[in-house]
Amino acid sequence: FLSGELYQYKSMDDMPPKLSRVVAFSLQESTTSLRNQKTGQILGGNSSDKAMVSFLPPPMWLPTHDEMTIVEQTVLFNSVRKYSASQIRISDEFILRYPWFQHATVRSPSNSKFNSHITVVKGAPEILLPLCDTFYNVNGEIQPLHEAKGAIEQAVEEISRRGVRVILIATTKQPLTGEIGEFQDGHTIASSRTDDNNSDQLRQPPQDLTLVGVIGVNDQVRPNTKTAIAQCKAGGIRTVMMTGDKVETAMAVAAEVGLFDESDLRHGPTPENGIITSTQLRRMSDDQVAHLIPRLRVIARALPTDKSRLVRVCQEMGHVVGMTGDGVNDSAALRLADVGFAMGSGAEVAKEASDIVILDDNFASIVKAVLYGRTIFKSIRKFIVFQSTVNLASTVIVFLGPFMGFDFPLSLIQLLWVNLV
Repeated sequence: FLSGELYQYKSMDDMPPKLSRVVAFSLQESTTSLRNQKTGQILGGNSSDKAMVSFLPPPMWLPTHDEMTIVEQTVLFNSVRKYSASQIRISDEFILRYPWFQHATVRSPSNSKFNSHITVVKGAPEILLPLCDTFYNVNGEIQPLHEAKGAIEQAVEEISRRGVRVILIATTKQPLTGEIGEFQDGHTIASSRTDDNNSDQLRQPPQDLTLVGVIGVNDQVRPNTKTAIAQCKAGGIRTVMMTGDKVETAMAVAAEVGLFDESDLRHGPTPENGIITSTQLRRMSDDQVAHLIPRLRVIARALPTDKSRLVRVCQEMGHVVGMTGDGVNDSAALRLADVGFAMGSGAEVAKEASDIVILDDNFASIVKAVLYGRTIFKSIRKFIVFQSTVNLASTVIVFLGPFMGFDFPLSLIQLLWVNLV
């Protein structure tokens, strides 16, 4: 965890008490995961939410929303916005217990005991950090951020280069207003606006943010992934990694799994190295993308539409395309691909749109599926070649036999024996 004062903490126990309460509140209220207080098991949410909740020790888990806080409104994360937000109403008892939250909330009297509200936002640092004007110091107090933004950006890039996914967490006094994907009291709010992925209003996060910190989520690469990718390369299969992470994170992970050498990192993310971002991809024509595909290896900050476009362009070039995905937005690309691989832990929509479901979410399982498929194909081809050869030879012998004085050169038992063997 990286604070606004550039202090790094490996665990919540290392943080000052007041700052740790701010972080605990922000993590708990901004995720869809819940912790079972009896068993400690983390339920619901995606892998990032579960990782952030696991960073929060059970003793620091704040009282349930029925007692002190309640989520009033939520903006769900998607790859276009690159952030999510939750508007929370806070009780007076909560403010009395944690008085440093008083300056971070807005009084909004109601008929219930929840008379204050605060909005917690989390998402991509490059989207949210420019909107942060203040931060929480070690005492949980709000102070101006000023010129520290540049140092925080450098620290975030340094963390990303280690292959760590970075998520910025912030709060604001501004309420959420009319964003697509929000819900209130557990019910979806109808809206007359449509998310066409082009409206700036639909992507605009709340303003005047107060930085809580940046949390790093380290997605461990499976030990057999590098070997599996090498097997794909040896088998004539090109592997392209499309990820929503920062380009620095994508490059580090790609180097770790063997998509390219460490020496390529020195040249940075360039199309010549086969490393591009979604923004660069959108600026290219289909012809330019087709020219890039033979050396393309990584697409960072990728959108679901980028996957569909890449599948279409590759198919137009005559390639057989396999696509992996686990989200609802990936279903279009999975259906369009020649072979769609959905993750077993993914959304049901993605599983329905795919051809194969990878139950263990392991890339090596895809390599095994290709191996078994090619083995079966070669076995079928060998059988057809054998049967064709035997039947052709039998036909010629039976046809020419009478002309050579043999009424029955091959008996029925002999023909049956050849086919059985």
